[in-house]
Amino acid sequence: VQAERTQVYTVAASLNRFGVNLSEGAQRSFAGLECGQKLIEHEVDAPWGPALELRGSRCVDGSFNVVARYHRSGRWFYQVLALFKDKGGDEASARYFLDSFRVMR
Repeated sequence: VQAERTQVYTVAASLNRFGVNLSEGAQRSFAGLECGQKLIEHEVDAPWGPALELRGSRCVDGSFNVVARYHRSGRWFYQVLALFKDKGGDEASARYFLDSFRVMR
């Protein structure tokens, strides 16, 4: 986790004994961000497996936007989240962080 006043970047990984439902896991994780508006959801092709990207606004305390990408690779579930303030946040850096994520095995 990297947190500053105007942005928060985080990566979480979990190993699931019985596999992963990518869509359900992504929806549940994203719901925890409490976004006032879900802006977009689309599939992402990655060499290591399927992914979903979700974007939202008015998240957490109402002052953050979020770009989140959820990956499944075998029994692993990865959550890559970039939150940035609506005012004063850096969306380009958030996107760079998200795009820099790679699964290495």
